[in-house]
Amino acid sequence: MNQESHVGQVDFLTTLAGYVHWQLTGEKVIGIGDASGMFPIDLETKNYHPKKVELFDSLAKEAGISLSLEKILPKVLLAGEQAGKLTQEGAYLLDPTGNLEKGIPFCPPEGDAGTGMVATNSVAKRTGNISVGTSAFVMIVLSEELKKSTSRN
Repeated sequence: MNQESHVGQVDFLTTLAGYVHWQLTGEKVIGIGDASGMFPIDLETKNYHPKKVELFDSLAKEAGISLSLEKILPKVLLAGEQAGKLTQEGAYLLDPTGNLEKGIPFCPPEGDAGTGMVATNSVAKRTGNISVGTSAFVMIVLSEELKKSTSRN
């Protein structure tokens, strides 16, 4: 099989948070922080770096792959920008009983830590998950409130 048979078929590239957001809202968007982890961002335009997008597309074309990076990456949004609303399908994913109503506004998806907790069903007491990527951390849902905390200086 040639490369085109697989790479050229890519329809959408996103993060875990971006995927969950898409399933809930139908919007293929992402916050600029997560976007910067997917592809270089131009600080002036606050969008994907146009010269690097052009370079990627050019190299893909040279390799015989008809793929437009701009078409497969999610739209970059800044904090505070409207990122869609909960669809009826998304509401049903969250609440199969049908009590949750569509139309709830969403902010741009940022950060996969919380999304990872939901995706691994680590939301009940005494559950947690470990994330290992560009950093490593553990998130744990406590069985009760902390009674005290200690700090080390």
